[in-house]
Amino acid sequence: MIKEKISSFFKPKPKKFAEKLLDNVIHNEELFKIVGKNNSLLEFMPDVESLNFDRSRLYKIEDLHDEFQKKLLPFTFSKPFICELDNVELVGPSALMLYKKRAVLENSIGRDDCLQKSVTQASESCLPGIHGHLQNKNIFSSSIVICNLVNVWSKGYFHWLLEGLTRLQMVRRYEKKTSKKIKLLIDQNPPHYVKESLQLLGFEEHDLLYYTNQRNVVKKAILPSFRRQIGYTSACSCQWLKENIFSSLNIGATDQRGGLRIYISRKLAIKRQVINEEELTVLLSEKGFVTVHLEEYSFAEQVKLFSKASFVLAPHGAGLTNIIFSRPDTFVLELFHENYINPCYFTLALAHGFMYYYVIGKEINDNMVVNVHAIERILDEVLVSPGFTNTETDTY
Repeated sequence: MIKEKISSFFKPKPKKFAEKLLDNVIHNEELFKIVGKNNSLLEFMPDVESLNFDRSRLYKIEDLHDEFQKKLLPFTFSKPFICELDNVELVGPSALMLYKKRAVLENSIGRDDCLQKSVTQASESCLPGIHGHLQNKNIFSSSIVICNLVNVWSKGYFHWLLEGLTRLQMVRRYEKKTSKKIKLLIDQNPPHYVKESLQLLGFEEHDLLYYTNQRNVVKKAILPSFRRQIGYTSACSCQWLKENIFSSLNIGATDQRGGLRIYISRKLAIKRQVINEEELTVLLSEKGFVTVHLEEYSFAEQVKLFSKASFVLAPHGAGLTNIIFSRPDTFVLELFHENYINPCYFTLALAHGFMYYYVIGKEINDNMVVNVHAIERILDEVLVSPGFTNTETDTY
């Protein structure tokens, strides 16, 4: 009873604590100064990457939705970096990083909204150091160097590939430069594709640590920057990811000559299903498409499948992330409903030189009814167009 009263007395008000953290965030400019002052490693990639979108890769440029129009201007990324930080804490469900009791923005995907969510989760779970003497600590050995891959979105397929795996390019650069072997900190009980993808990139079980939702003290951490910024994903980092995974799977250029036409069904998903999918798949079957449910595929099988694609048609969803493994002349046709238009695959497709278009359907309870006749008209034009690689349909 006395211990419970003491705990209640020391328990901070989550809102007040969260506000304190959010008022004193370490942004990258200050982070670089801290690293320099500590004489720790800070390395930047030598080249600046810019995206200049080829509008001719759009099936139709006229009447383009505003969400896509806003993304067509050239975009230049900040220089990717990796740095060392000593004596940091990782707290809360999404591994909020604290350095001297201050939140590090870059660890939370470099986004204010993700940082706010991570701070809120940490403060509500009463983990941070105000009453730290009442909390269990998980102290990692000073002999290991840790790279944290846990954040608010790390359990999602899209985010894992484009905001998790792409950072490992900088981790490999660090290992080569310092001759130090890194331990990757990942979510407990991760989805199957997490460990599968890491293994294909050369990270085995002994290279992994599993995050626990408590106070975690890390004596030495490395922080690689995120390769995705305000809706744009680095094409260079995706190319690095593709080349390394293809190498592990022995996929060469000759293996990408197929003309596979893929329809990704969301029948097993909880939202953005195509309500009139039966009507749609009858049409697609006539046009040489195969219907896939990616939940039934291993990560390696998904990579191999998309490496053979020449046309990918799908409702908006994480399965479209796999287009980064497709051939340069692939055509992407994305389906939306009227109340949710997200341009993330629009920018991804154009950054990789794909042809792209979309169809907007009617929303019913966060699912959609699509205009099958409109899709048929697009297919009839695209599949016979000179710009489409109309090779014999491959099988998988």
